[in-house]
Amino acid sequence: MYNYLIMGKIKKYKYDNWWNGEVTLNYSRNVWRKDDIPIIVEWVNFNEKDTRRIKEKQKEIFEQKVSDFLIKIKDDFLKQFDGSLMKNELWRDEIQQCWDIMFAPIPNSKIITLNHWDCSFEFQDLMDIQRYIKRKIKKGIEDGYDYIHSPQCKYQDKSIPDSRIYARFVWEYCKWLESLIIKEEKTENVELKEKAIQVPKNRIDSDEVKQSRIWFKVGLHFANGEMDTLILKHRKGTMTNCTAIASELGNKNFRPYISESINGTNENDKNIFANNEKTNFIIRYCESSSITVVDSFKNRLK
Repeated sequence: MYNYLIMGKIKKYKYDNWWNGEVTLNYSRNVWRKDDIPIIVEWVNFNEKDTRRIKEKQKEIFEQKVSDFLIKIKDDFLKQFDGSLMKNELWRDEIQQCWDIMFAPIPNSKIITLNHWDCSFEFQDLMDIQRYIKRKIKKGIEDGYDYIHSPQCKYQDKSIPDSRIYARFVWEYCKWLESLIIKEEKTENVELKEKAIQVPKNRIDSDEVKQSRIWFKVGLHFANGEMDTLILKHRKGTMTNCTAIASELGNKNFRPYISESINGTNENDKNIFANNEKTNFIIRYCESSSITVVDSFKNRLK
């Protein structure tokens, strides 16, 4: 199975050996039959040039798989949206489903079924998805793509997507869905592939929907004190780099909400502290979730 040494020396392989599926990396999830055991290798079995080439290809494969997921689900959503008689509810539930996969507490069950998407996950797979979101998306920790197989490798289970690929797809899809409401806020007649999404201005959102809104996510960072740390980190003199803060939090669309809330302006109705209903909801959420609301948040309240 492992083939590292020949007469006391480390055996070397080439990029083509990996690409053609002749060897498979120890960092990948491998499956095989007893009568067909793979040759499992590590980076030490490749020279620097081939290692770099493999890693570049692994990143390319990762991004392509994420893109393939996105193309399909976007197309499916547009078809569902076209035929739906409850378009607003469909759009909201789609965002909430993404949010639950990435951040909701995981039930203590071997199999977890998603009601909206009507699919199931094993407990460990959902744990791995949320671990990727926490490490890569939230904290910016780069773990690389060592786990990616060559497409030619026969020792991979192609029936189950890698949890990290799936996690990235869910994050990108959620951002795409959220961008639709941003477009809707700016124009009265917005077309989504020639299908207008109408979101009533006088709607009353449920608590779950409110928690998916950008104002809530940004407001929660203010409430738990994380925003204070980021402001200090990205402040030069009297200026705060709100773009850098939004980028560190993983969503560039946070920027105007952060900027207007910090500066106490309300040019585009993005100042969270200008709306008592929003801040009261954030406070109630924190109290129910045992989150301490910092004094700086309370001091900004109108």
